Amino acid sequence: MFRRLCSKPLLLVWAIVLPLLGGGCANVPTAELKVFRESVVAANTAATPILDDLSVAERKTKQAIVGRQRGAAAFVWQDAAYFVDIGDPPATAIFRRSHNVLDRLSDVLYGIATGANVKGDIDGVESLAVESAGLLAELSPAVPALGGADAAVKGAFAIARGGTTSIG
Repeated sequence: MFRRLCSKPLLLVWAIVLPLLGGGCANVPTAELKVFRESVVAANTAATPILDDLSVAERKTKQAIVGRQRGAAAFVWQDAAYFVDIGDPPATAIFRRSHNVLDRLSDVLYGIATGANVKGDIDGVESLAVESAGLLAELSPAVPALGGADAAVKGAFAIARGGTTSIG
């Protein structure tokens, strides 16, 4: 039983949900959540130029692979993101979305801890559930161990939402 609860996809779910469920604790770690929030913002700021460089490198790599193919080049719509300068290519987009989800999580947790905007925090939990599930759905083909984790995240956030409504 313990092994099933500690599988890789479920660890991600536990890491997201346990802090949300801990909202009913007698002693809210507001100072720690503020430091966590500031750290996530700093990490995202530092990661932005790295992700910009990764985007350029990912495009150049795919274009070089396509350029070395023999015969006439065929249009493959799934590869279009590698040949335009708008947005990020697929792998970089997933990294950037992951950073955004973590940023939203830290924002929602800090908001719940401070009680600054309970209605907005409840809406934030709901949108965070959708974003997390969408990200996991995108990652599932690349990482088979994540299969079904998006449904688990949605269910876990539904439980956490119930805990946030009792706050307001």
